Amino acid sequence: MYKTKLKTSHLGATGLEITRVGFGAWAIGGGGWEFGWGPQQDEESIAAIHRAVDLGINWIDTAAAYGFGRSERVVGRALAGLSEPERPYVFTKAPREVAAESGVVFSMVTDDAALQAITSGPDGMLAGLAPGKVHIDMGTVSPQASTELAQRVRALGASVLDAPVSGSITAAEAGGPAGPASTGRPAVGGNAT
Repeated sequence: MYKTKLKTSHLGATGLEITRVGFGAWAIGGGGWEFGWGPQQDEESIAAIHRAVDLGINWIDTAAAYGFGRSERVVGRALAGLSEPERPYVFTKAPREVAAESGVVFSMVTDDAALQAITSGPDGMLAGLAPGKVHIDMGTVSPQASTELAQRVRALGASVLDAPVSGSITAAEAGGPAGPASTGRPAVGGNAT
């Protein structure tokens, strides 16, 4: 890791020295999803990462959920051209690791695509669940996606509680985003099985 002129701090007991300011890569995940920051040009994002590194930052925050993997891919492209001593640390969040280390795992995403992104694949939440663990699904996903996820969780020997958050007081009072009869899911609560 290269030396920076910026002030650094110890990162817990890791032995890492990180700059007090890093590069947050949420926005470079782009638009087209509930919490997206709108359209982003990948080449401009790469240039911004290079500029941040030139100014001395030595870490980047990203996650698979930022644009459903787009942020991580753009960060990877930006760092591919940097030599090892120039390359900053990359901190990401892998749902698999969280699930493997936790007895109870909460998820709260806004649509079926986001649920698929955090649960599937080798780094998805399902890869870290094991018998005896509990998954609490608080997302506002479709009943079909919630039911399919619950079946997959149970097949791993874990338990699931369906407890969607409606997103608004009005929706909760109506029983969910479209009312209880149309969603088939309770606005609050559920059954742990």
